[in-house]
Amino acid sequence: MADRIVARLGQIENFPESGRIVPEVGLPYRELIEPPYRIIYRVGRTVIFLVTIVHSSRELRPSFIR
Repeated sequence: MADRIVARLGQIENFPESGRIVPEVGLPYRELIEPPYRIIYRVGRTVIFLVTIVHSSRELRPSFIR
């Protein structure tokens, strides 16, 4: 599982806009799904911030990632 998540992080590094906008909070947060996890990140001007990796069965509240 860790290898799959690291591979997805490489995708974020190479294609930061490839993730969908997180429905619960909107821009600037994006996510990639690597079942059963959600990799949530934010694209800055010169850096990508990994916000959280959360199991998809958990409710994601906006206050959780802000």
